[in-house]
This record gives sequence, structure tokens and C-alpha cells, in this order.
Amino acid sequence: MRSKPLIVVALASLAMTAAADKAAIDQILDEESVADDHVETRRCIRSDGIDRIDVLSGSHIVFQTSRTERWLVQLSMRCPGLTPSSKIALEQNQFRLCEFDTVRVVYDNPIGGIDLGPRCQLGEFEAVSPEQVAALREELAARKRSGRIKPQ
Repeated sequence: MRSKPLIVVALASLAMTAAADKAAIDQILDEESVADDHVETRRCIRSDGIDRIDVLSGSHIVFQTSRTERWLVQLSMRCPGLTPSSKIALEQNQFRLCEFDTVRVVYDNPIGGIDLGPRCQLGEFEAVSPEQVAALREELAARKRSGRIKPQ
């Protein structure tokens, strides 16, 4: 009998966490500032520490720097040709990737070599959890299906 209240409390806590994550995801996608006291932001990350880059949409990129550490960058505008399946090139100075550095879509050239798309300027790096990345990916897919995000 004692375990039932604990289960209810745990479920209520999960529901509150999911609601908070949903609100944060909505803020990100609606391009509102999420610079609250509890959101860690950085102007730069070490480029040699990037393990993986996930393009979520034409304006959202996640840089994974460890098993649990991820940094979301929101571009100020949609980057032409940038999709989740895009290959990208980073243009940076030194050993850091910073706000105002650029990213470009890489296209395979049919006669060999590569072509680069236009430069797209990076924004600030916001710390996000793996769960937030998954929720963001799901919400982007839902918005795309509903027509609220236009496919490129």
C-alpha cells in the first residue's frame, strides 16, 4: 500500500518534467530567447572536442562533445539546403567553434570534388540534454507533418 503514493508522486514528477521540456522545446522552435538563469550558454566550444554533429532542421544544429554533453545552435535564419541528411563544412578560427563562425552545406559535384552552399552564421551554443534533443527532433517532425515547418 505504501508504494502507491510514491508511484503517484513519481508520475506527477515525470509529467511536470515533460511539461517543462515541452515548454522549452516550444520556446526554441518559436525562436524565443531561452536565456534563463538555468540555461547554460557559451559563445564557443572546442572544435577538437566535437564527437558528432546532428542537423535537426534548416536552422537547428546540435554539437555533441561527450556522451552526455550537447550544444544546440539556432541559426538566425534558415540555411539554404540544410536538412537532417546534409553534409556540412565548418568555417572557424583556431581550435574553437564560436558564435558568428559559419557553416556551409557540402554538395557532391557530379564531375568530382565538392561544391559549397552559402555561409550560414552560427548563433550562441545552448546546453541541452539528450532527452531535450530527442523531444526537439520529435516536435520538428510533428511540425513538418502538420505543415507548420516548410520542407526545404
